[in-house]
Amino acid sequence: MKRIGKRHVLSFMLVGTLLFTGCISSTREALHTKMQEGEVLLQQERYEEAVAYFEELYETNWDSISLMEKLELSIILKTSRESLKKAEVYLAEEQFAEALKALEGVYKEDEKGVLLKEALLEDLKVAFVSKSHTLLEKAKFDEALALLEEYQTLRGADEDIMVLHETILQEKEKEEMLEEEGDLLLPEDQP
Repeated sequence: MKRIGKRHVLSFMLVGTLLFTGCISSTREALHTKMQEGEVLLQQERYEEAVAYFEELYETNWDSISLMEKLELSIILKTSRESLKKAEVYLAEEQFAEALKALEGVYKEDEKGVLLKEALLEDLKVAFVSKSHTLLEKAKFDEALALLEEYQTLRGADEDIMVLHETILQEKEKEEMLEEEGDLLLPEDQP
């Protein structure tokens, strides 16, 4: 009788273990399916929705490391893209220092965001160069030089900017020499 009792207990434990393992397995499968749904949101660049989705999923699956990683990635991507949008607005408003500061919020994990950041940095440079050329054409040399110096302060040394800076300096010197020659030719000082 004792032997039969032990068998029943062992059988009961075995069945219980199998049922528990089956529940865990189905829970893992359900989590995996939900994780894939969240991954689709990330692929569609719907980062705000992905953050909300993974946060909700995390409430009941707080022990899942892969879920924590997806939630963290979603937050990083959302923050990164928000920074890009701010930078675009600042650039359009010619608030260059603010645009650069906003671009600091683009994370390296956001590969597409990094490419967009580089494009915005190039747009920033083009804006400075274009504005400097306009000032040069209007013979506003000091303003053009100050603008290029501002760029170098914000972004550091740049070969194209340095060449343009030198060109403006040369044009300024030519203008000053012409003015001096004109002053010498004017008979203002004669009685």
